[in-house]
Amino acid sequence: MVRRSIAVAAALGVCGCLELESASQPGTGGGAGAAGTTSTGGGAGAGGGAGGSGASGASGFCATRTGVALCKDFDDGKPLGFGFTGVDLASPSTLELDPFSALSPPQAMKSTVLQGTPDADSYAYAYFDPPDQKAKLVTLSFDILVDITGIAQSADVATITVDPNGKRHSMAFELYAQGARIELAYPGPTGGTDYKEAGLTAFPIKGKWSRVSIHMNRTSPPSVSVTVDGVSAGSMPLEPGFVNDGLRTRVGLSFAPGLQKDLSVRYDNVVVELK
Repeated sequence: MVRRSIAVAAALGVCGCLELESASQPGTGGGAGAAGTTSTGGGAGAGGGAGGSGASGASGFCATRTGVALCKDFDDGKPLGFGFTGVDLASPSTLELDPFSALSPPQAMKSTVLQGTPDADSYAYAYFDPPDQKAKLVTLSFDILVDITGIAQSADVATITVDPNGKRHSMAFELYAQGARIELAYPGPTGGTDYKEAGLTAFPIKGKWSRVSIHMNRTSPPSVSVTVDGVSAGSMPLEPGFVNDGLRTRVGLSFAPGLQKDLSVRYDNVVVELK
């Protein structure tokens, strides 16, 4: 599998498109953090991480979001990866700035996986490693626009992962043709990976921007809850491993297997808050 692995500032330039660079091991369901395969995008401090306010521009959505770990409205004229820790994608999937469908103009981020893409290559996302790895409450919020009719199985459109000592725990916000759910993946007691899921009562619908907030409570006992357009959509308990370091947030398609047609998901006004 060919993966794109280049410096985002050079790769995205004006158009925001990534080019082929190197080959490495395939991802496991779009996992964030196959070592040495991701491109860096300016670091946490560049987009308002530990050393900044979180605003990505002087005006627009992020201008009023102070005190957050990350805010990206994609309207500051910077390369797509600026402010994120990096991006990760596999050919032929793409990640680019979209000047045609932004909720807060002039631009949004578009993640695309093509029909026929091998399952292991079905990802294109930006990721952010929060500066405070001990944060007790992590909130990942974003506006999303998606046509779900091409989703044959499910598509992970946002994730929060914890990866202590290579033992990854993943929480995915998944869309499928009939709705949405939370799916947990974590190391099983006897090896391998165990899974749990919980259906959601509210979810983005075709052709309409929706505001999604994922709240991960990492106190004991840990839990996760989701709101869609301000309405509680569901919650579920987390495994104890989710309280560890190795925290990463991701926006973009991280796993979209068996698509019936090309799938593009647009994101705007991405915010990561820590408490």
